Amino acid sequence: EPGNFVITFPRSYHGGFNLGLNCAEAVNFAPADWLPHGGIGAELYRMYRKAPVLSHEELLYVVAKNGVDNKSLSYLKEEVERVFVKEKKCREELWINGIIKSSPMQPRSNPNFIGNEEDKKCIICQQYLYLSAVSCSCRTSHVCLEHWKHLCECSPEKRRLLYRHTLAELGDLASEVKASLSGENVKQSPLLLNDIPTPSKK
Repeated sequence: EPGNFVITFPRSYHGGFNLGLNCAEAVNFAPADWLPHGGIGAELYRMYRKAPVLSHEELLYVVAKNGVDNKSLSYLKEEVERVFVKEKKCREELWINGIIKSSPMQPRSNPNFIGNEEDKKCIICQQYLYLSAVSCSCRTSHVCLEHWKHLCECSPEKRRLLYRHTLAELGDLASEVKASLSGENVKQSPLLLNDIPTPSKK
C-alpha cells in the first residue's frame, strides 16, 4: 500500500513487480550489527562475480574515521581487523611473487563520500578496488589482489600494486577502533606495523 515500507534482512531473497504505472524507491541502509553480514555478502559477491552496490571496505573505512557509538564499536572492530588481516596477507603474497613496485592511488575528491559506479572495478570479480589494485603497463584495466595472476601474461616484475592506504595506516585504524572499544587513548607506533618494503617505485 502507499506509504508502506519493507525491510529486507541480510542474505534474504527479495523481488518485486508492477501491475501498471508505479513509482517506487529503494534505500540501502544497515544498523551496525549488519557489518559482519556485509562482509559475508562482499565475499559472496566476489565469488559469484556480481557487481556490488558499494565497496564494503570503503564503508568500513569511512565509518571508522567518522566515529560510531559504543554499541557499534564491537561490530566495527571485528570487520576492520578482518579486512586488515586479509589485505596484509594479499599484499605479502604479491611481494613474495615478485610484484615489488607500488604507487598510491589518486586521492578521492571527497574522502567522506562512498564511491560510485565510475570507480575502478576488478575485471574478474567486478568488485570495487577501494583499498588496492594491481595494474600493468600493457593495459588500462585493473584487478583486485586476489586475481593478480589473471590480469595479463606479463611477468610479475612488470606489474604494480596500487594502494589507497599503507598497511601501517590500516593497522593504525584497526588499533584506534580497538582502543576506542576498550576506552584507551593510545596511538599505534608505526614501528609495530611496518608496510611492505618498496625499494623501487619506478
